Amino acid sequence: MASLVYQKLKVIDLLETTCTNPQKHERDVHDIFDKNSWLVGKQYEIVQSDRPLSKVVDENLPLEPDLKKRPDLILKVVPSSQDVVLVELKAPGVPLKADHIGQILTYRALIEKNKTNVKNVHCFVFRI
Repeated sequence: MASLVYQKLKVIDLLETTCTNPQKHERDVHDIFDKNSWLVGKQYEIVQSDRPLSKVVDENLPLEPDLKKRPDLILKVVPSSQDVVLVELKAPGVPLKADHIGQILTYRALIEKNKTNVKNVHCFVFRI
Protein backbone atom coordinates (compact mmCIF):
# COMPACT_ATOMS: atom_id res chain seq x y z
CA MET A 1 0.00 0.00 0.00
CA ALA A 2 2.82 2.39 0.84
CA SER A 3 4.36 1.78 -2.58
CA LEU A 4 1.08 2.70 -4.32
CA VAL A 5 0.75 5.89 -2.27
CA TYR A 6 4.37 6.77 -3.05
CA GLN A 7 3.79 6.24 -6.81
CA LYS A 8 0.67 8.42 -6.76
CA LEU A 9 2.47 11.19 -4.87
CA LYS A 10 5.24 11.11 -7.47
CA VAL A 11 2.63 11.53 -10.24
CA ILE A 12 1.05 14.47 -8.39
CA ASP A 13 4.52 16.03 -8.01
CA LEU A 14 5.15 15.50 -11.73
CA LEU A 15 1.82 17.15 -12.58
CA GLU A 16 2.62 20.12 -10.35
CA THR A 17 6.13 20.49 -11.79
CA THR A 18 4.78 20.26 -15.35
CA CYS A 19 2.01 22.79 -14.73
CA THR A 20 4.35 25.34 -13.20
CA ASN A 21 7.05 25.04 -15.86
CA PRO A 22 6.47 27.61 -18.65
CA GLN A 23 8.69 25.50 -20.93
CA LYS A 24 6.19 22.63 -20.81
CA HIS A 25 3.29 22.32 -23.20
CA GLU A 26 -0.34 21.37 -22.82
CA ARG A 27 0.44 18.00 -24.46
CA ASP A 28 2.72 17.18 -21.51
CA VAL A 29 -0.23 17.59 -19.14
CA HIS A 30 -2.45 15.48 -21.41
CA ASP A 31 0.13 12.70 -21.28
CA ILE A 32 0.06 12.70 -17.48
CA PHE A 33 -3.76 12.52 -17.37
CA ASP A 34 -3.86 9.87 -20.11
CA LYS A 35 -1.50 7.62 -18.16
CA ASN A 36 -3.05 8.38 -14.74
CA SER A 37 -6.81 8.67 -15.14
CA TRP A 38 -7.24 8.32 -11.38
CA LEU A 39 -6.20 12.00 -11.17
CA VAL A 40 -9.68 13.10 -12.31
CA GLY A 41 -11.34 11.07 -9.55
CA LYS A 42 -12.62 7.54 -9.26
CA GLN A 43 -16.17 8.64 -10.11
CA TYR A 44 -15.01 9.74 -13.60
CA GLU A 45 -13.78 8.00 -16.68
CA ILE A 46 -11.82 9.79 -19.39
CA VAL A 47 -13.84 9.35 -22.56
CA GLN A 48 -11.27 11.10 -24.71
CA SER A 49 -8.32 13.40 -24.48
CA ASP A 50 -7.46 15.99 -27.14
CA ARG A 51 -9.41 14.23 -29.92
CA PRO A 52 -11.99 15.66 -32.32
CA LEU A 53 -15.58 15.96 -31.10
CA SER A 54 -16.62 13.77 -34.03
CA LYS A 55 -15.09 10.84 -32.11
CA VAL A 56 -17.48 11.30 -29.17
CA VAL A 57 -20.66 12.06 -31.11
CA ASP A 58 -22.19 9.76 -33.70
CA GLU A 59 -19.46 9.31 -36.31
CA ASN A 60 -22.10 8.59 -38.96
CA LEU A 61 -23.24 12.21 -38.89
CA PRO A 62 -22.23 14.40 -41.81
CA LEU A 63 -19.03 15.98 -40.56
CA GLU A 64 -19.57 19.59 -39.60
CA PRO A 65 -16.36 21.64 -39.53
CA ASP A 66 -16.98 22.39 -35.83
CA LEU A 67 -16.87 18.68 -35.02
CA LYS A 68 -13.15 18.75 -35.85
CA LYS A 69 -12.61 20.87 -32.71
CA ARG A 70 -10.71 19.15 -29.92
CA PRO A 71 -11.74 19.59 -26.29
CA ASP A 72 -8.89 18.83 -23.93
CA LEU A 73 -10.70 16.28 -21.77
CA ILE A 74 -14.14 14.74 -21.96
CA LEU A 75 -15.13 12.79 -18.88
CA LYS A 76 -18.22 10.88 -17.91
CA VAL A 77 -19.51 9.96 -14.53
CA VAL A 78 -19.30 6.19 -14.03
CA PRO A 79 -20.76 3.66 -14.10
CA SER A 80 -23.20 4.90 -16.75
CA SER A 81 -24.39 8.40 -16.14
CA GLN A 82 -25.79 10.62 -18.84
CA ASP A 83 -23.62 13.46 -17.53
CA VAL A 84 -20.52 14.63 -19.37
CA VAL A 85 -17.76 16.85 -18.01
CA LEU A 86 -15.75 19.00 -20.42
CA VAL A 87 -12.36 20.28 -19.28
CA GLU A 88 -10.45 22.87 -21.24
CA LEU A 89 -6.81 23.34 -20.22
CA LYS A 90 -4.78 26.45 -20.91
CA ALA A 91 -1.01 26.41 -20.91
CA PRO A 92 0.99 27.92 -18.03
CA GLY A 93 1.15 31.67 -18.28
CA VAL A 94 -1.80 32.00 -20.67
CA PRO A 95 -4.20 34.54 -19.18
CA LEU A 96 -7.77 33.28 -19.01
CA LYS A 97 -10.12 35.22 -21.28
CA ALA A 98 -13.80 35.30 -22.10
CA ASP A 99 -12.95 33.59 -25.40
CA HIS A 100 -11.95 30.49 -23.45
CA ILE A 101 -15.42 30.35 -21.90
CA GLY A 102 -16.92 30.74 -25.36
CA GLN A 103 -14.70 27.93 -26.62
CA ILE A 104 -15.91 25.42 -24.06
CA LEU A 105 -19.53 26.54 -24.43
CA THR A 106 -19.22 25.86 -28.17
CA TYR A 107 -18.06 22.33 -27.37
CA ARG A 108 -21.00 21.97 -25.00
CA ALA A 109 -23.51 23.10 -27.64
CA LEU A 110 -22.07 20.69 -30.20
CA ILE A 111 -22.33 17.76 -27.79
CA GLU A 112 -25.88 18.69 -26.77
CA LYS A 113 -26.90 19.00 -30.43
CA ASN A 114 -25.28 15.79 -31.67
CA LYS A 115 -25.31 13.45 -28.67
CA THR A 116 -28.94 13.18 -27.64
CA ASN A 117 -28.38 10.64 -24.84
CA VAL A 118 -26.34 13.19 -22.85
CA LYS A 119 -28.45 14.84 -20.17
CA ASN A 120 -26.06 17.37 -18.58
CA VAL A 121 -22.77 18.84 -19.78
CA HIS A 122 -20.64 20.43 -17.07
CA CYS A 123 -17.84 22.75 -18.22
CA PHE A 124 -14.54 23.75 -16.62
CA VAL A 125 -11.62 25.87 -17.84
CA PHE A 126 -8.29 25.55 -16.00
CA ARG A 127 -5.00 27.28 -16.50
CA ILE A 128 -2.40 24.61 -15.85
